[in-house]
Amino acid sequence: MQASTIEKVLDKIYQLWGFTKNIEITSEANPSSAEIKTFKEFKAAGINRMSIGVQSLNAESLAFLGRKHSVSEAKNAVLEASNVFAQTSLDLIYGLPNQDPLAWELELAEALKLTRGHISLYQLTVERGTDFFRNKTPEATEDLALELLNLNQKLVHFAGLHRYEISNYATHGHECQHNLLYWTGRDYIGIGPGAHSRITSGNNTYAAQNFRDPKKWLESIKKNRHGQQKSSRLSFDDRKKEIIIMGLRLTKGITHDDFKTLTGAELAEELNTSKIEALTAAGFITLNKHGLKATSAGLQRLNAVLDHLLN
Repeated sequence: MQASTIEKVLDKIYQLWGFTKNIEITSEANPSSAEIKTFKEFKAAGINRMSIGVQSLNAESLAFLGRKHSVSEAKNAVLEASNVFAQTSLDLIYGLPNQDPLAWELELAEALKLTRGHISLYQLTVERGTDFFRNKTPEATEDLALELLNLNQKLVHFAGLHRYEISNYATHGHECQHNLLYWTGRDYIGIGPGAHSRITSGNNTYAAQNFRDPKKWLESIKKNRHGQQKSSRLSFDDRKKEIIIMGLRLTKGITHDDFKTLTGAELAEELNTSKIEALTAAGFITLNKHGLKATSAGLQRLNAVLDHLLN
């Protein structure tokens, strides 16, 4: 997307809703030399936060992940972004099959030297429909994943960042605001192809999804003045589950007040007491006067915790 297009989109958003003084406007970029050249243009268009898809600072890992950029391009992109934008973030993927913990420790330490306030560390998961799944690529064992996670915690803490979400770390004030909207159950509007939205009207929350195919999306806009493929009202049960699934990703969890505001119901009354007791006894969650949250051990196996809690 060209900077001029971004500028037009932002201008229209400003006309419709206006901006707060502390608005966060993030763009994502790959660390290629072509995209680096556009950073200043993006800033001039209104972008004030840049997220760089580094993925790895190891040449072999980049090749395994199918990334086209080099390690030097990745480093250069992060440095250039830091010189242009007030806030930057970089993404890394860990938990590759048989990943050497010492090599990962050195890689992460190097990445943290480049970091300016925010880093995302995603454990590799093999999803259906991907080449990794078709090639039967193994995921890291639980023991290796835990060892790597402990390294993450140690190095990130030493670098002065705190873990605020299962995969995200930041210095105070640099937490990603648009992601926090999703994780705390707030409304958001998705505009482009394949984008999702959550819109609340009265006591109802509606889920909408745009056409994934850009051609169909554009045809719908020309015909209907929007690219929306479908929209439906979330049932109370679906809304409740969504808030719990997203909220437990946060290290602070879900507060009783937030749950009541979003659903009109009391959190404790919507939870299965026996399941809460079992997960608490196992050391995976805590429920107190503040709310519900996953422990460090619970975050490590959050999918299993949620599956037990909600099904």
